[in-house]
Amino acid sequence: MKQTLDHIFILSFLFLISCGGVDIVEEIIDKYENGDTKVEMKFKPDENVLERYAYNQVGELIYFEVDSLMQRDFFRSYLMGEWKMKFMIVDEDTVYNISNDIEASQNIYKFSHDSLFVNGWKYEASYRVKYIDSLRIDLNGQWSFDDDSLSTYRVTKVNDKDTLTINSYSEFIWNNFLNTPDKEEAVVFIRNKVSP
Repeated sequence: MKQTLDHIFILSFLFLISCGGVDIVEEIIDKYENGDTKVEMKFKPDENVLERYAYNQVGELIYFEVDSLMQRDFFRSYLMGEWKMKFMIVDEDTVYNISNDIEASQNIYKFSHDSLFVNGWKYEASYRVKYIDSLRIDLNGQWSFDDDSLSTYRVTKVNDKDTLTINSYSEFIWNNFLNTPDKEEAVVFIRNKVSP
């Protein structure tokens, strides 16, 4: 009987290990001059948890922080700073790809405590941002396209509620970015500058 219970326990344990959820995404965001890790980020997609590990020069853990991105303050802290569009795909057509970008200062999205400022090719935008838990943001503002002296110039007011899907410390997907329900879209952003 004990041997049967041992076999059931071992098989159950192996099953749980083999069915383990989504892999943890690990990124080293800062290194010492000798190449050793200074700051490492781990993102746990199943829990929407971001962990920060800081090490001293001999490799000992000196600081550990856990942020649940389901909480508004941690979510806002995660987004604050500059992001740039990595790519935009609409109905299987690549509309934008960062590898084709000639001007490095284009398609920059800067999140602050309560605002989002956008600088893109021939367009700019300014929004008030309300960070909501569960990875949602409310945007209220406007964007403009082209020079106001040209006939193609236009300004559009925006009042959106959007969701983001976090892929890692330095990448997220902006869901329904274009607000086109009849088209499939994938718009991915990456950090413009990594700060420890």
